[in-house]
Amino acid sequence: MPYHRPFDILVFLNVQMYTIGTQLYVDRLYHTILSLLADPC
Repeated sequence: MPYHRPFDILVFLNVQMYTIGTQLYVDRLYHTILSLLADPC
């Protein structure tokens, strides 16, 4: 099909949001681990 159905666009946006969310979560987790390692508890 040459045209995108609305469902396909929703799936595409969902995947994009999921990918961005995963990158942000990994980034936050990485910084949290670094800060924990940097602080001698």
